[in-house]
Amino acid sequence: MTRLAVLNFAGACLLAWAAWNGFVQFAYVADTTPISLSIVALFVFGLGVAAYRVYRPTHEGTELLRDIAAWCAGLGMFGTVIGLVMMTQSLRGTDISNADQLAKAINIAFDGYGVALITTAVGFVFGLWTEVNYRVLKMMS
Repeated sequence: MTRLAVLNFAGACLLAWAAWNGFVQFAYVADTTPISLSIVALFVFGLGVAAYRVYRPTHEGTELLRDIAAWCAGLGMFGTVIGLVMMTQSLRGTDISNADQLAKAINIAFDGYGVALITTAVGFVFGLWTEVNYRVLKMMS
């Protein structure tokens, strides 16, 4: 139990450091879809499952954590695909001889690129954090 508490405290400190430096706000603004927020909500649910598992020492919920870690990573990859689709759709039908249209399309394309990168990073970080919680709980049982 102590290992799990120390692990999650260290993760929370790193998250607070990232928020202090503006990285969390940047990720929130850069993702124009609700995918990153869905990943975070799934992660918070996973923390609840881990807490339940610690205070109710049964084997219930342990394997669910591994699934949640995979779902976080999967949602991150889904966000990557959505971002790339947004990127290609913004360039579709753009008159490249018109500088204003091209500039607008490129700005929208970079929004899609931002969604792709941010959702990948958020899915990776929270999926990894959940996976580590799973492994610590697995060692405890």
